[in-house]
Amino acid sequence: MKLKNFKPILLAISIAVLSTNCTESNDTTDSTTELSSFANLKILGQPYDYYNHATGNAKLKYFNDEKSITANSLIINEKFELIVEDLIASYNFTTTDLSKITSIAFYGHNLNFSLQKENITGFTLLKNIDGNFITETYQVKDSKAISAENLTKIHKQRIFSEVFGYISNEINEENDSFFLVNRPIEQQTIKLKNVEEEEDYSFELSLLDQYPIIYTNEAASKHYCTLTECDSEKVGFCTHVTDTEDSYCGKSSYIDDCPDEEGGTDPGPEEEDDYTFVQNARAAMYSIRDNIFSSSTKGQQYIDFYYKIGHVWKVTGTYNTNTADIQQLMDFIRRKSLYFLAAGSNDVIINTSEANYLRSKINTYKNVHSNAEYQYIFTTLDNDLNTFEGKTKADLLSIF
Repeated sequence: MKLKNFKPILLAISIAVLSTNCTESNDTTDSTTELSSFANLKILGQPYDYYNHATGNAKLKYFNDEKSITANSLIINEKFELIVEDLIASYNFTTTDLSKITSIAFYGHNLNFSLQKENITGFTLLKNIDGNFITETYQVKDSKAISAENLTKIHKQRIFSEVFGYISNEINEENDSFFLVNRPIEQQTIKLKNVEEEEDYSFELSLLDQYPIIYTNEAASKHYCTLTECDSEKVGFCTHVTDTEDSYCGKSSYIDDCPDEEGGTDPGPEEEDDYTFVQNARAAMYSIRDNIFSSSTKGQQYIDFYYKIGHVWKVTGTYNTNTADIQQLMDFIRRKSLYFLAAGSNDVIINTSEANYLRSKINTYKNVHSNAEYQYIFTTLDNDLNTFEGKTKADLLSIF
């Protein structure tokens, strides 16, 4: 298996803003250039030279709908301060810490290499204040920049391109593009800590307070292999080899407590052969996902629900605070997945007792976070359960 190209709209951010190497891709087209070879960029009428241009799409999901916003990112060769000065003069607003501004994201309609005032509906100033990224967002109204306070947050240590996509849509639902302009690389001095090792999810939690759940099945699929790529003896975790652009599926071991898709360990029920049960159940879940759910709109919705719920539970610490209960729930889902594949067409999949158990879990975990999309997911699950209860395998296959 090959992973898709590294996300090009983050390349310039990672070089100029974050001082890191790269991040992985959604499906985008890489048009990155290493050397300054362009002279056609104009921002508010002024020409600028640039390098490390990258372009692509920020794919946003609003509940069960998807929107794609064209994204461009580049690094200015010099005179970044002039852009800031022109911006302030053009839109008549006041901001502080001008020297701390590392990037400007412009939002609007058909934004291209001629960033004209009439096409700009808003912008975000990204500042580095003592190691924190502070986003100051402004909406353009009557040629003036009005602070959008509800979009202003402190994001410690990292920023993602999807955030700019969501901000762009909140500024104006008709926006179809954003354009990120970064300060010259030699002026960047940000040093990041290893946030993953620290398990600092403050950034992700702040996003849940502001936007639909940014983490999607598409994001997860870049890290996990499909059933055809990982047989039932493997955990399905893809490790990327930078030099060869190849990936391989990590070998699963119950003894070694290899991570499962939720990021925890996967011991399986104690009363069975743990390793065999987990691997067979995993293969069944992959089969249902890849061979049934992926072929329908309803099924794709449920795939996305799975990964979004897992993301929210991870960043809110729910896996740690409800370990035993979630383990029991996962055991139920695994057993039900195995049963579904083996069941006959007229066999009932979820009986009344099981439906009541699932309703209790829905009521419990719906309270994990107030995020609007998270609430929508659990409301949908609750409503759908009324439909699924007492249905045969044939009935459910007709739905999915």
